[in-house]
Amino acid sequence: AYMKDNSFALTYTEYVKIDEDGNTISDVIPRPEKVNYQKMLNSNYIPCLTAIYDSALLGKVYMPLILKRQDYGLWLRILKNIGYAYAIHEPLAYYRVRKNDSVSSNKVKSALYHWKILREVEHVPLLKAMYHFVQYAVIGYIKFKK
Repeated sequence: AYMKDNSFALTYTEYVKIDEDGNTISDVIPRPEKVNYQKMLNSNYIPCLTAIYDSALLGKVYMPLILKRQDYGLWLRILKNIGYAYAIHEPLAYYRVRKNDSVSSNKVKSALYHWKILREVEHVPLLKAMYHFVQYAVIGYIKFKK
């Protein structure tokens, strides 16, 4: 209803982290009010488990053919064609944190895939990609410090 009432093509929500036994291990993970393509080049603000896009508005959009972070590539692909994706400020999902089994648990691999998305999927020019990669590193450091 939120998407239809506002004619939003892509939305995402907040979520809560839980452990392998289903115990809550975080407060609500807040999301920015809205994101556009340029902001998303700095970091993936749209959690795959909470995202939904309107195929009636956008048609069928496919994830890029890469090994990891396909969801991030998809959000970028969609955002190139629309202005913004919008948040629903309500935790509508649980993110189960497992020990060492996700791409996001290895920060070096995650960073390498971020670079790959910028250069090989989005074809961002080198200097601009370096700028966005530094932003990614700073955002990641700030998240890690919390």
